[in-house]
Amino acid sequence: MSTATSPNSERTVLLWGSRWWLPHSKVPIPFEHLAQAPAMLAEAWRESGKAIRLVYQPDDLVSVPVPCPNGNRATVRMALAEEHPVVLHPGHVWGHEPILPGGAGFMTMLHYESRPALYQLVQQLQERGFEVVSAWPLATWLTALPPDLSESGAMTICAVHPDSFCLFRHAPDGQRSVQTGHGTEAVPALARHLQPVGTQPELEYVLFVTTSDELVESLIQRVPLKEGQLLGIFNLWDALAKPAQLPPHHPAQLLPPVPRITPRRAVLATTVLLFLGAMVSAGLHARAYQARVAENADRERQKVALRAEVDHLRSNAAEISALRTELAVEPGAPAARVLDQLAAAMGPGLVLRSVRVTAEHALVQGWIDPAAAAGLLPAWLAKLNAAGPVQWAAAGASAIGGAFQLEGRLAR
Repeated sequence: MSTATSPNSERTVLLWGSRWWLPHSKVPIPFEHLAQAPAMLAEAWRESGKAIRLVYQPDDLVSVPVPCPNGNRATVRMALAEEHPVVLHPGHVWGHEPILPGGAGFMTMLHYESRPALYQLVQQLQERGFEVVSAWPLATWLTALPPDLSESGAMTICAVHPDSFCLFRHAPDGQRSVQTGHGTEAVPALARHLQPVGTQPELEYVLFVTTSDELVESLIQRVPLKEGQLLGIFNLWDALAKPAQLPPHHPAQLLPPVPRITPRRAVLATTVLLFLGAMVSAGLHARAYQARVAENADRERQKVALRAEVDHLRSNAAEISALRTELAVEPGAPAARVLDQLAAAMGPGLVLRSVRVTAEHALVQGWIDPAAAAGLLPAWLAKLNAAGPVQWAAAGASAIGGAFQLEGRLAR
């Protein structure tokens, strides 16, 4: 619902009760119903580049102190959901003040809408050319105005109009409270809420943000303040012009976090990602092609070397009979049967590297021309099994480089 903009270009506007208040403008912009508020503001404020920080204080905004865990927004929501189910309602906005120690645990000040209205208000403002950067309860904005704090952190800040007030107090004992009121009895009610300030022995800063200096004088007469307790008086329209520091991740922010990816940025990001993806894909294809070229070249070198080795070792096949003589193998012995069977099946394109024979097993290793291995080796294996009693099985018949290994089992 919100749109980011430069903090230096945004202006703070206040919706308080049934009036708009603008910086440097002493005259408010009234409206009869909240639904009329966007149109009334747009009518009074016609300039372009209308980025606003919205201080939002309708008459039904609730602020209440609550105990809570010392955690993030999700933790606070889970802890408060049973007693304040509004925090689970997707249409209601809510926020809370920073969590501080209080009593036996931690405390915060919860702000929430008793009826959903802010989302629709922000949407209608955006339709009229406003960029709503953030939205804050009036009490939260008031706490950002004082230039200093007392050593205890105690302070009282009050926004007052003849028929409305909003009072935030951080007492010397650490307790925080927010009091609001509107109507003909607003000022007398505010005076009653200010009574504890005048009775405190500790120094407490007091700041009035007012639409009338006479109102403050009247309140001070009702509630005499000790010397040194009165910090100052701001006119409301001047206070709105002050650069009050409210960080974007303050927990009292009423609008959801500002999305970093707008539709326009999403289209741009998608285009960039597609371009980068195409570049990466092209690079991968180029690398794969280069790898295939290198692999084929290496394979051809291996073939050439293997053919030379095959030609060189092929003569070994003729030495099988000489091997029998050299080993003095007796006719009918296991080794003799293996050699007879190999000699009967040998053909071109095959080279034997080693022959090992035990009483029950035989192991033959050799090379075969890789170009003919797919058909030559199975045919030779079948011929070998048909040539004698030893049954052979290929282990690694399609070995890389043309190497092969045969295992045979000798019948007893």
